[in-house]
Amino acid sequence: MKKWIAVLLALMMVFSLMTTAFAAETGNETEEASTEAVTAADTAEDTAADDEKKDDAKETETPETEKTITLTVKTMDNKSLAGVKFSITPTKGGNDEKITGETGTDGIYSVKVKAGKYRIEVTELPKDYYFVELDSYGEVENLIEAYEMYLYADLTGEDTEYTSTLTASNQPTVQITVQTLSGKGVAKVAVSLTKKGETTPQKLKYTNADGKFIALVDSAEWTYQLYEMPEGYSLVEINGKGQPIGLVDLTTDDGKAYASGEINLTDEDYTSYERTFYAIKNSETKEATITVKTPAGKAVPGVGLAIKKDGESVFSGYTEEDGTVYTLLDVGEYDLEVTSVPSGYSLVVTDGNGKITGTVDKKDAGKKIVIDSKTEKVEETILAEKTSELDQDPCKDYTDINRDKWYHDAIDYVLENQLMVGTSATKFSPNTNVTRAMVVQVLYALEGKPSVSGTVPFKDVSKSAWYYQALTWAYGQKLAAGYSDTQFGPIRPVSRQELVTFLRAYTEYKKMDTRASVSLTGYTDAGEISSYAVENVRWAVENGLMTGRSATTLAPKANTTRAEFAQILYKYCTEVLEDDAADEDAAKDKEKEDDSKGVEVNTDKAENADTTEETVTAVK
Repeated sequence: MKKWIAVLLALMMVFSLMTTAFAAETGNETEEASTEAVTAADTAEDTAADDEKKDDAKETETPETEKTITLTVKTMDNKSLAGVKFSITPTKGGNDEKITGETGTDGIYSVKVKAGKYRIEVTELPKDYYFVELDSYGEVENLIEAYEMYLYADLTGEDTEYTSTLTASNQPTVQITVQTLSGKGVAKVAVSLTKKGETTPQKLKYTNADGKFIALVDSAEWTYQLYEMPEGYSLVEINGKGQPIGLVDLTTDDGKAYASGEINLTDEDYTSYERTFYAIKNSETKEATITVKTPAGKAVPGVGLAIKKDGESVFSGYTEEDGTVYTLLDVGEYDLEVTSVPSGYSLVVTDGNGKITGTVDKKDAGKKIVIDSKTEKVEETILAEKTSELDQDPCKDYTDINRDKWYHDAIDYVLENQLMVGTSATKFSPNTNVTRAMVVQVLYALEGKPSVSGTVPFKDVSKSAWYYQALTWAYGQKLAAGYSDTQFGPIRPVSRQELVTFLRAYTEYKKMDTRASVSLTGYTDAGEISSYAVENVRWAVENGLMTGRSATTLAPKANTTRAEFAQILYKYCTEVLEDDAADEDAAKDKEKEDDSKGVEVNTDKAENADTTEETVTAVK
């Protein structure tokens, strides 16, 4: 249209010029006017064409396209959630500045943006809300806090809109995590969640690939239970230091108790519960227990230990009160090292009988640990002893004393108190039977080896015998008699009933009460006790000197070993004699107290004297 208007205007100008030309006086003027008119028409036509081109260019120019980011937040029950605040930051192209906004009552926040890439972050959720990630079955897969939620929108291509729907909740949560010691989640651990007072679990499912069991629950009291591990895995108990201290057997009551717990979510200030359990893969990991103890078996706590593999430490710690450390090791070779020893202790080595043969430095006390697929568990022992006791062990010279045996403390006692000696310079002979000569020698030592006079009528006893003075004293005090008028039987073994007969006789000699009221009817072999020994055995049983060889037998006629004799002496001296001595001291103190109450002290100062005269008057 514009083109035709321009042409029409040009024709009108031509017509005007031609009219003027006709009025001119000469033909040349007419020709010039005609030429000018044509030129003007051409110019006008060119101008109109240029304008049309410009207009066409404007009409075909594409304006910059706007794109949309739409974010929707719903609750677990599909309700809209208002007040969720977002920030949208351009990371490539796009808007010049960050955009902020929040969802409305419809739970939607939508904004127009330029083409580009954007990072979307949640800056604020309504109070107590968090995001929920659901799996393909609609089950809770993960919980995400607001500061952890971010999205990326790529609007650089043909897409004109980015949309995302988020799910949020404010319900109380229970989260149980099972992971390996290295932090890898353990899937398919069966977990139940039961409301208190009910028997049927409200939630019953396996941990997910991240090792998590997550449940959204009501505000109530709950009980959870791990009741099944995936094949090839075992649950591990962890101490307060985060160190494994044992495997958990979910088939036992103790195991079930460890793998369960009670949760109280009725308090509005406590709306979530989390606990982490640890597990190992059985085929790859083995139990290792390192024990540090004395040769006598007493625990040595506080010993620093390290376990290294290829020079790298895989465990370090200190022995507990029971002298042990526990850890889990994979298949391979390890070096066990002692890093520190408590003050007052030394590391020692022993012979096959538990006798200390020397001390070692920390660097020499280490051991090599080799674990392969056939290894069930690792148990290593390191020995240490109090430095002050290394040269004071009464048994140190006897090679046949095992420091780990039950009799060690008792033999220490009889040796320290010179009640018994060895059968040679290097032998104590703990399993040799006690003889009659040995018993009278011990009684003589108990009495302090008083001076002796007189003789004995026994023809089987030599005056040069090592026990002669002891027997002479015991015979003179009527503590020992012969089998006949002329036979004592010094090398005959002493039965259990004979031994307690000797001890009761000595107790009576010390003017101590030897009455007993205990019944022996519970022992099936009580009828085997010789008539002379019945009261002696009753006294010994009542005082704990004689215990049954089993729950129902006393074995009164069985022989007594030197180790058993040492144990009986230890108990006799530390309980029977010491208790009587304590009673006697108490009686003497009482007597002194009574005497002091019966004395009146008068102090009169003599006239013109420099001293005080005390007059003591007995009061009846």
